[in-house]
Amino acid sequence: MLVRFRLAEHRRQSRWSTYVFGLFLVLSVVVAITGSAWSWVGVLFWAGLIAMTVTQGRRLERTRAELGDSGADVPR
Repeated sequence: MLVRFRLAEHRRQSRWSTYVFGLFLVLSVVVAITGSAWSWVGVLFWAGLIAMTVTQGRRLERTRAELGDSGADVPR
């Protein structure tokens, strides 16, 4: 039940969160190029958030399959 809820939430929010994280990644790269070397930590942070957003859906699908949940009521 919880996996189905998280999967539905992820599908609803993943597109916009990826766009927002990408925007902040681009801004962080600009700041890192023009600013101090410590700004690259922000670049790594935003890149990590994008990577987690992209892989979370697959992880939730795999978890749902391992639990034997059909997920028929999860919208695509």
